[in-house]
Amino acid sequence: MKIIIAAGGTGGHVFPAISTAQELLRSHQVIFFTTDGLAAEIIKKSKFQPWIVCQKKRSSDNIIIFVIKMIQAARECFYILRKILPDVVVGFGGYPSFPVVFAAWILKIPVVIHEQNVVAGRANRLAAMFASKIAISFDEASRYFDSKKVVLTGCPSRFTSNQTRTREDFESFDFKIGCPTVLVFGGSQASQRINKAFSEAAVFFKGNFNFQFIHICGKDDYSKLWKKYSENKLNFKLFDFFDDIGSAYRVADLVIARSGASTISELIAFKKYSILVPYPSEKVHQKENALVLSNLGVSTVIEDSNLSSNRLYNQILSFFKDKENKINLDKNLFPESDIQASQRLAQEVERTAF
Repeated sequence: MKIIIAAGGTGGHVFPAISTAQELLRSHQVIFFTTDGLAAEIIKKSKFQPWIVCQKKRSSDNIIIFVIKMIQAARECFYILRKILPDVVVGFGGYPSFPVVFAAWILKIPVVIHEQNVVAGRANRLAAMFASKIAISFDEASRYFDSKKVVLTGCPSRFTSNQTRTREDFESFDFKIGCPTVLVFGGSQASQRINKAFSEAAVFFKGNFNFQFIHICGKDDYSKLWKKYSENKLNFKLFDFFDDIGSAYRVADLVIARSGASTISELIAFKKYSILVPYPSEKVHQKENALVLSNLGVSTVIEDSNLSSNRLYNQILSFFKDKENKINLDKNLFPESDIQASQRLAQEVERTAF
């Protein structure tokens, strides 16, 4: 069977698409459609060779211009799909998803879309009209779609639920087992707000206890953060980008991050307590994602506008003093961590094609 997967924009769309593609690749041919830039690079690192069918610069905040450009892109995708003739098309949101889905609908090719977030994105809301089946990560997202088409699969993660930390993980970072360990990152595009607040908070821990941390900061802030951490003689590992994020999750006791759908699914898979700082945009709706974990008692949510070094320092300190956090993780995340979303979504794709 020949399957086309369309995903673009940020890692929040691309990582779940890759996880599903790897599952489908066991029995089928998979072809990726995406945008240029970050999405294409992430897909290439996962050993797929994507087709660049849409340029990311085409996106627009003006709905009329957006729709016109979607139609133009769909025209391009129509001719490509007519040559490939896939058995099914799977859209994961982001800019390239809608034109591929629309072109598939015109050609009467079955369509599945997957919504990663609690609040459905614009591309998926449009694509839903032409989809045979709509897979969702969170039950709360069902209100945006036709209930007859909806199936709850969860959000495909790059990782399984069996992620036990090892001595080798700690040794790879030159960290000590048993010392308070924090992982900090801002998503696939990093976050200067989180970088600034955490770097200032980290200095407050100097000399307090055996605090150690991994900070994935992006390219722009790397040099100045390296200098700051080195001058304060902190126990840190700093990366502009880090491929082996699994080992970083495993050694961490606490994760500080944005709250994209992929991050939420990874926190569930690794059963990690978190401090989440939702990206402040009406188009992203990360706050609703963060509330999923906050309502389970395994995450603290700080609004971006309220983020400061003092507040972050106090929240980190509070976490390591509160023995109830581990109990909440074991009790509340255990059912969630067994969800095999990649397999469930792959099965729905296969059923839709047949």
